[in-house]
Amino acid sequence: MTDTTAASLEDIAARIPSMGGHIIGDRLRRSAAQVEAGRNIVEIGSWLGSGTAYLALGVRDSGKDTPLHVYDEWRCRSTHMEKARAWGVEFDENQDTLPWVKEALSPFGVPIHFHQGDIEKVRWNEGQIGLFVLDAAKEGEPFLYTMQTFGPSMIPGETVLYMTDFHYYKHKPDGKFTDQRDFFAENADHFEPVEYEMEDHICAIFRYTKPLDFDAAAAAFRAQGRASFERIARQRARQKSLMKKIKHLFRR
Repeated sequence: MTDTTAASLEDIAARIPSMGGHIIGDRLRRSAAQVEAGRNIVEIGSWLGSGTAYLALGVRDSGKDTPLHVYDEWRCRSTHMEKARAWGVEFDENQDTLPWVKEALSPFGVPIHFHQGDIEKVRWNEGQIGLFVLDAAKEGEPFLYTMQTFGPSMIPGETVLYMTDFHYYKHKPDGKFTDQRDFFAENADHFEPVEYEMEDHICAIFRYTKPLDFDAAAAAFRAQGRASFERIARQRARQKSLMKKIKHLFRR
């Protein structure tokens, strides 16, 4: 029988492979525990469930059955294989990692709803969101689509947002990955910083304070003709072309 004491679950969370979830784990846990009853927690981008585990710990701490909705493709990219291996976990390229994640998170015993697939094809109709964690969709259309999809269910004066790649642009050249920074700056009347900069992480935390027309805000942002949208479009065209070639090879 799995030990589900708090100390044991904390140990399990600490051993799940992470790209940063451990660093902000205690913050995620506290925020999840503070979510009001009847709200949802949404996490976009889970990788192997490190951040999800800390959110689950917070749900347990709260004593409430707060639904935790997690979105990811859960496909092991080549760039992720070495990162997982460093934690003693082996995956094949393009392997479906969701079964592994479900098994790793099963001891936490909280209502986790897994949504696997392309983030730009998701729909949200599960009600109000008390905590929103964005650990994917760093820029361009994926970022705006995510904000348009989930933003209208955020609660002014209550919803807390973790933008875990907010300061990623500081590590990249040529103004890349600045969409999150600029979107929040342009809509600063609607979000207040809770913790804008951390010494040990590129995350920024905000509270949604004032109703925002997310569709209008996204349309205004798109109208700027930002390079990120063109760059992502090119990446997708290359990926689509590659998939066609792979399918053609398998048909031969």
